[in-house]
Amino acid sequence: MNAQVKIDDVSELAAEVRALREEIRRLREATPQSLVDLKAAAAHLGVSTRTLRRWVDAGRVPFRRVGRTLRFPLAALNPR
Repeated sequence: MNAQVKIDDVSELAAEVRALREEIRRLREATPQSLVDLKAAAAHLGVSTRTLRRWVDAGRVPFRRVGRTLRFPLAALNPR
């Protein structure tokens, strides 16, 4: 009986963990990305703003235009 209770407890916990993982995944998808400007993105990557502009022109980094400025999703920038 005691072993059965423990198995049931573990099954319940496993189901809760799955539900929490799914909720975290949904929240991550719903959370807007943090966009940073050219200077902050260049600093994060450890390159000059001029180099980052070249990378933008070459299509090497993801970016968005906001008006006339460039914005970069911080989560997608991988430092060297």
